[in-house]
Parts: sequence; C-alpha cells; structure tokens
Amino acid sequence: MRNVCVRINQIVDTYYRYQNTTTLDLEQRCITDQEAQHLANVLHDNKTLTTLNLKSNGIGDQGLQYLADMLQENKTLVTLNLNWNCIRDAGVCYLANALEKNETLITLDLKNNKIGPEGAKHLASALQNNRTLTTLNLSDNRIRSQGAQSFANALKTNKTLTTLNLGNNEIHEGVEYLADALQDNDVLTTLDLGQNYIGCLGPQYLTNALAEHKTFNILNLCDNWIDSRGAQSLVNALKSNKVTLFSHIFLPYHLLIILPRHSPH
Repeated sequence: MRNVCVRINQIVDTYYRYQNTTTLDLEQRCITDQEAQHLANVLHDNKTLTTLNLKSNGIGDQGLQYLADMLQENKTLVTLNLNWNCIRDAGVCYLANALEKNETLITLDLKNNKIGPEGAKHLASALQNNRTLTTLNLSDNRIRSQGAQSFANALKTNKTLTTLNLGNNEIHEGVEYLADALQDNDVLTTLDLGQNYIGCLGPQYLTNALAEHKTFNILNLCDNWIDSRGAQSLVNALKSNKVTLFSHIFLPYHLLIILPRHSPH
C-alpha cells in the first residue's frame, strides 16, 4: 500500500521526524482519494496536529470517507480546510456521521465543492448534535432553498455555531426559513447570504429576526436582488435592536445606507 504513491510516502516518512507539528499545509498537491487514505491512516492516532489544509486537491467522496473515519478517532484536529475539492452529497454523508461523534473540530471549510440539498441535509442534521463546531463555510455550492431549510432547522437547536457562510448557493426564497430560525437562535454572530438571488421579500423575512436577535453583528447580503426600500427596512430593524452592537451589514453595491452604531443598553 505504501508504494502506491511516492508523494504520500514522502509525507509519511517525513512526518515522524516532526512529532511537534501542529499545522500541515497540503494545498494544491494533487491529492486524490487514494492518497487521502494514506494521509488519514497517518493522522488516525495523531496527538499534535491541529490544522490540516487540503484546499484545491482532487479529493472526492471516497477520499472524504477516509478522512471522516479519521475524524471519529482523532482528538486534536480543530481546523480542516477542504475548499475546492470534488466532494458531493455522498461524501458529505460520511463527514456528517463523523461530526456527530467528533468533539474537537472547530472550523470546517467546504467552499466550492459539489454539495447539494441532500448534502446540506446531512450536515444540518449533524449540527443538531455537534457541540464543538463554531465556523462552517459552505459557500459556492448548490444547497438551494431545500438546503437552507435544513440549516434553519439546525439553527433552532444548535448552541455552538457562530459563523455560517452560505454565500452563492441559489437559496432564493429559502431565506425565509433562515430568518424564522434566527428568532430562536441566540448564538450566531455572522451570516453570509451573498449572491443567493434573494429578492425583495428577503428583507421582509429578515426584519423581525434582526430587530430581536441578541448576538448578530455581521450580515452579508451583497449581490442579491434587494431594492432600496428593502434595504431601508433592514436598517430600521437594526436601529430598533437595543441589544446587539451590529458592526457590519453588507448590501448590494448600488445601495448606500449608513447604519449608525449604538451601544447596547
């Protein structure tokens, strides 16, 4: 097995000479599923690595299964970057199962893969049981309105996720589900919904949530179909919020609205 890939063999052979390594950067190393298997074997019982960057490789569903199996046993990894790979819904299912058991991972980046509504459903289900993940980047996938609904259900019960990036996922009117969930969530601080074809009804759905939410401070709605009236309703809702110190609201670039800062009472 070790002779299947010379590159991974070199990683394995080198690794044991650096037992205090905490960060492993393998971005753009042409790692495929088979090579991911060798890497997962190495990290299975690792006690030092906290950050693993596998961005821009060729890891697909099978490779993610190996990594997910590793996550069920690994007790030190806190950051995993799988941005720009070939992960689909089937692979996310393996990862979701791991997240239900993993108690150390804090940041997970799945940007720009091939994840759809079914994959979103698996991840959202895992979030209802996971108690450690605080940051999830799922931007540039295709979870659509159905996926947004799944995450909305998770946000109603999850007590740890503070940053959620769902930018460029064709959510459309799925924002209604998310807005409804925010009224029951008092943990999330950052939500990215940029480039999601959110129309004029979007601000109406979000108004009540923003007026009452106690922890929000960053909301990205750039590159959506929001008009000036909808943007103003959002700002008015934030002005009426006497608890949150809202620091940034990003709106479509053709809109220019100044949001005054206020101190929480």
